[in-house]
Amino acid sequence: MGRNISNQSINAKNSRIKFSNSISSSHQYKALYYIKQWQAKVERIGNLNYPAIAQTPGFRGTLLIDAGINPDGSLYSIRVRQSSGNKALDEAALKIVRMGAPYSPLPEELLNEIDVLVISRVWQFSDETGISTSQ
Repeated sequence: MGRNISNQSINAKNSRIKFSNSISSSHQYKALYYIKQWQAKVERIGNLNYPAIAQTPGFRGTLLIDAGINPDGSLYSIRVRQSSGNKALDEAALKIVRMGAPYSPLPEELLNEIDVLVISRVWQFSDETGISTSQ
């Protein structure tokens, strides 16, 4: 996963790498449906492989991850955009995303517009509720 995604790196040369919020309105519903399925999978895997660090009573941690998905569902890239401040927790979240790959292939309709779909999600870890992700 040596590739890097950043808002600054998206330019004319690689404009077919798009964050989910920059998909055209005509394809937005397909992207949102895909993201919901992706989110359900990472949450399921994450809760089955819950990091030991997050099992401490009273634990809470939040981080932001960007995951780039290729047309075939494989990972293009992954990065922690905003750390939880806990390196072990950040690494556990990255591991969970890697464990879920490959994901479902991107919908055909999206491939008219993109080559890589970048999904940005806030991850919340809690000793009471497990893992949840949100926009």
